[in-house]
Amino acid sequence: MKNFKRLSLLLFIVIFISGINAESFGSFEDDKSNLKWSGDIKLNNRNYLDIENEIETTLEINLNLKYERDNSELYADFEYLTDDDSFNLNEAYVRLFYDNFDFLAGKKKVIWGKGDKLHVIDNINPEDYSDFINEDYLDRKISEKMLKIDYYIGNGNFEIIFIPEFNYSKLPEEGFWVQKETRYIQNLENELESYGLYLLDMGVITNTELNSMREYFKDETSYPDYDKIEESTFGLRYTNSIKGFDFGFSYYNGRMKLPSYSKLSLYNIGYSLSGLTPDPSVTELNGYVENIDPHYDKVEVFGFEFSKILLGINTRGEIGYFKTEDSSGDNPDIRNHKVSWVIGGDRDFPVSNINLNLQLKSEKILKEDEIKKNSLPLQGYNYDINYNKDGNYFKNLLVAKLSDSYNHEKIEPEIIYYVNIESEDYVLENNIEFLLKDNLSMKMIYKIFEGEEDTQFGQFDDNDYAALNFEYSF
Repeated sequence: MKNFKRLSLLLFIVIFISGINAESFGSFEDDKSNLKWSGDIKLNNRNYLDIENEIETTLEINLNLKYERDNSELYADFEYLTDDDSFNLNEAYVRLFYDNFDFLAGKKKVIWGKGDKLHVIDNINPEDYSDFINEDYLDRKISEKMLKIDYYIGNGNFEIIFIPEFNYSKLPEEGFWVQKETRYIQNLENELESYGLYLLDMGVITNTELNSMREYFKDETSYPDYDKIEESTFGLRYTNSIKGFDFGFSYYNGRMKLPSYSKLSLYNIGYSLSGLTPDPSVTELNGYVENIDPHYDKVEVFGFEFSKILLGINTRGEIGYFKTEDSSGDNPDIRNHKVSWVIGGDRDFPVSNINLNLQLKSEKILKEDEIKKNSLPLQGYNYDINYNKDGNYFKNLLVAKLSDSYNHEKIEPEIIYYVNIESEDYVLENNIEFLLKDNLSMKMIYKIFEGEEDTQFGQFDDNDYAALNFEYSF
């Protein structure tokens, strides 16, 4: 709240200095036609096929308000969810239009890159993984409070983004979509709880000391707040188009949106509680807990993007170089430098309205020899945050989408296949959407997750589901 007030004050100062008075926005009473509103109501029903009698029903209401004048715009996007009775302000910003630049302040979602819902240089907004990747890419994005300038030079656009505080991606701690890393830490917490109760029964510690153990673990495994001005995020992007070739360069300076931590400390906790060693003291356990050090690595991302129609294929691509603070690659608690890219395209076929969209997302982690050195020889355990049990530091995700439409786009079937090539885990989604009447649509979805339990998609092997969703737009 304090930071939002500061942002509001800064916005007021900028508007005042720019010479924009209240009349520039006009009066709602004098010109109500400038106020536009729209939205949708979604009723989602999901049946988990491998979990007996598990059906989820949620109602989502979205309302968008936009007030426009010749040189300014106000926008707000509200959302209400019945499953947790939450009311959210997804986006809310003011935009001022000048001769050759725009100025924006408020909460906003910004997408960088030319990929089709698959990116490597789109690092501005974090993501909400509460429903894993089942939500649309834009819907998963979490809006950020930012100041943004778009400066236009000919066909080019130069973007400057400043975010006064860092926010990270949301990883669920309960429900069907808790990821394996979170479950691992939760299991350790349960083991510590059981050991604490054992010490309590043995008369080694008191109830007060047991509660202190619990609170200490929660405090030390909580991720820190990065709300100081030194932790602000900064981004630059230049895009242009020359003879049908769209391209762009970008620079991001902030933190990674997914966490890092000391795997060695987590291992030491688990090993000391395994019964293979003498019973550890509370002081010894607290020492391991203190060194878990959950954090988000600082990173600079240098990016390039492009798109062009080649031989009838809408070709697109992105590449990014991720530079962290571990330049030598030997720090086990910080992610190594890496290079990531997306390459792909889509093409229409002269059969019905078929469109085939193929994209390959690749990642090459650098200094992999240093990763292998961070291991415990006797236990055969590698404690580097970058470690891959298969020893493969070049990973590829293939996404294939086949879509069609019938009856004047009133029936739209689609098949989407995600597969991690090296680990062979995948997601297969079949869906078909019907436009029932006016703005009312119905969508049927069948989604399958397969793979080993320690893989990205295989960890949700029991979460196959069928869904029936309705959406009314207004």
